[in-house]
Amino acid sequence: MATTLLINRSGLMVMTFLSLYLIEAFDYSKAEAGFVVSFYGWGSIFGVWLGGFLAEKVGYLRIQILAMLVSGLVFISMYFCSEYFQFILLTFLVSATADTFRPANMASVPWFSSEENRTRSIALIRLAINLGISIGPAVGGFLAITLGYASLFWVDGITCIAAGIFMFSFLGIKDPNIRNGSNKELASEEIETVSSELITNEPDKASPKFWWLVISIFFWSFAFFQIIYGFTVFMKEDLLFDEFTIGLFYTLNGLIIFFIEMPVVQVLQKKKTVPILNVGIVLCAISFIFLFLGTPQLLLFPIGYILFITFGEIFYLPFTNTLALNYTPEKSRAKYMSYYSLAFSISHVLGPLLGLWLADKYGFQTLWVLCSLVMIVVFIMTQKLKD
Repeated sequence: MATTLLINRSGLMVMTFLSLYLIEAFDYSKAEAGFVVSFYGWGSIFGVWLGGFLAEKVGYLRIQILAMLVSGLVFISMYFCSEYFQFILLTFLVSATADTFRPANMASVPWFSSEENRTRSIALIRLAINLGISIGPAVGGFLAITLGYASLFWVDGITCIAAGIFMFSFLGIKDPNIRNGSNKELASEEIETVSSELITNEPDKASPKFWWLVISIFFWSFAFFQIIYGFTVFMKEDLLFDEFTIGLFYTLNGLIIFFIEMPVVQVLQKKKTVPILNVGIVLCAISFIFLFLGTPQLLLFPIGYILFITFGEIFYLPFTNTLALNYTPEKSRAKYMSYYSLAFSISHVLGPLLGLWLADKYGFQTLWVLCSLVMIVVFIMTQKLKD
């Protein structure tokens, strides 16, 4: 599973540079580009709902493989876009197909892990994702300069298809869970073990803390996702860096996570979760101060941003993933993890829509101040998760 995601995310280029592509190649305003990219979020909302619904009926592995194959074809079809409506439609479709993958992927983690190593298993998957991210945007920036932005659609599409073929080759399409009679010991262990942080639930209902967690994650991800939507445009237009240099900042982000996250998770996985989340949130809040102080062609401030936002991510995301799994019942896990994914999907709508609109109307400094304030709100909300 981790290797599949490594292949898939090594081609992560289109969404990193899509808003910049629309502005540079088609002369759209920041607000217009943000409106197009917001349909990635709408597609994601539909995709995670569809993925959560179909996973229980079709099979978790089948859905993941199909999602990667189809999304790869849609990415390639974006190469032929030239009209505003075409970009809106295919941006929606590419995320709708790609994010059908997410609920089934997260819900299948318990099949290949135990309660004791689940956080490390999630961190391993994130490590693969971030190693891919350290490759994709840098290569994408290089391709954008040398071959043009349109080449990114082909590379992104091909890596999605390759990942789907790889998963099929090594895991097949038969789910290793109790419903099809295989891996019964693992399924039985999963049902019987209960995390120390899990509140007693009704058999098919999530803990009330699950919903509070989902709301706080929505606010966190709204600010965090500006690393995809606002940061790229800000670096190009305000700080005057080229695409390859911009891609290298994502490489720095991915490499730090690759080398640091697993050791951090291994050391902290048995500690109380909320204090760890607090550290991550504070680091993220501070990161936007560096962008607010950003000066053209000066690397100090964007590097400071990447360092703080990355360590904030390390101390936040793996532990919220684990909490979400711990707060949900085993037999309805795919459904509830689709709600968890939905929080990120809604942020993918409002992140570019409001973020680039604010930058267009009031400047990027206003956006960075707002992001810091949002992180403060997340910090306050997270205290509700304490036992």
